[in-house]
Amino acid sequence: MGDGAQSAITIYSRRPDKSSPVVLYVPALGVAGEFYEPFCVAGIEHGWIGATSDLRGNGNSSVRPSRQTDFGYHEMIAYDLPAYIEAVKREFPSNPFFILGHSLGGQLSALYLSMKPEGVTGLILLTSCSVFFCGWNFPRNIGVLLVTQFFRIAAELFGYFPGRKMGFGGIEARQVMRDWANEALTGRYRIANSSHDFDTLLGKIETPVLAINFDNDFFAPKKAADYLLRKLGSAPLTQWYMSENDLGPERAGHFQWARNPEPLATKIDEWIRDISLRSSVA
Repeated sequence: MGDGAQSAITIYSRRPDKSSPVVLYVPALGVAGEFYEPFCVAGIEHGWIGATSDLRGNGNSSVRPSRQTDFGYHEMIAYDLPAYIEAVKREFPSNPFFILGHSLGGQLSALYLSMKPEGVTGLILLTSCSVFFCGWNFPRNIGVLLVTQFFRIAAELFGYFPGRKMGFGGIEARQVMRDWANEALTGRYRIANSSHDFDTLLGKIETPVLAINFDNDFFAPKKAADYLLRKLGSAPLTQWYMSENDLGPERAGHFQWARNPEPLATKIDEWIRDISLRSSVA
């Protein structure tokens, strides 16, 4: 990375050619890149090239949050994502390139894309939503407000966020939790150490976006997902709100989709092929 941090990317492919779509997976909070391996393997069957990465502080990242080591959204979208994308594109420079962001990974991917949309064929937001408390239905919105701000206070007290002990996320940097809690409180992406007006930039994204959410997802309900998607006002948007009837009871959920991936991979493949074809014609 540009600031000296290091990590690793795992590539999943089988006899790729220049038409094979590349899909870079950007994980959810506290989730290691290896979690997405079953979905990458399913993607291989559709001719995809899968690339898994880790959020800073997780998995193969050389950085570990502590009282002495802090970072936030800025480092992930200004250093990590650009380095991942550059490395994958160096291996597959002519292929259609897609980013699949899961939960927080979807928010981070959209924020990155708002700064640098070049070279990305399409963005897939999978169970992503805003955590702005006003974007949730009552009374859960009160719970979202209280929990996000409590977690922020916990991160300040400990010097990092002990997510494993609290049952949410992993061991996270306190600035990550500040950025997360600030968006939950204000509904805006005011990111520390960045001068960008992200809410304005998000509205200028013109890259095709596929947004997938599940109607029984406790962590990303429809109203909260819609609040995030309204920020992407200029993007050609395809929205899927899916139920157990669409994928099966063990495949429709915030994390379940990755464990039983084939039905969803098949549906996503149709969108990827359509967007890749449009991009090549254009």
